[in-house]
Amino acid sequence: KRLLDLAMRNRGVYIKLGQHLAQLDYLLPDAYTDTLKACFDDAPRSTPAHVAAVIEEELGAGPSELFFAFSPDPIASASLAQVHVATLKRADHGPGPQVALKVQHRGL
Repeated sequence: KRLLDLAMRNRGVYIKLGQHLAQLDYLLPDAYTDTLKACFDDAPRSTPAHVAAVIEEELGAGPSELFFAFSPDPIASASLAQVHVATLKRADHGPGPQVALKVQHRGL
């Protein structure tokens, strides 16, 4: 339980390491691998404000400027990033195709 708490508290690569250790059931005791399997399901989610800040830092503009539509709620979250649905803007500023936008968690 302490290893799981450590991974979840420190996030990022620590969750990734916990996921790797959870798969080593041929090497580690079940008590470790069973507990660390939570690293697959309980990945942290970034706040909408952090997501918008990362997009602006990386792409030079916020989601409302870059996309016709952007969902602030992720459809998936993992140890290093999360995925949002966005609709691209066409040249005439109308709606373009819908895309999945992977946004890295802030501070990694």
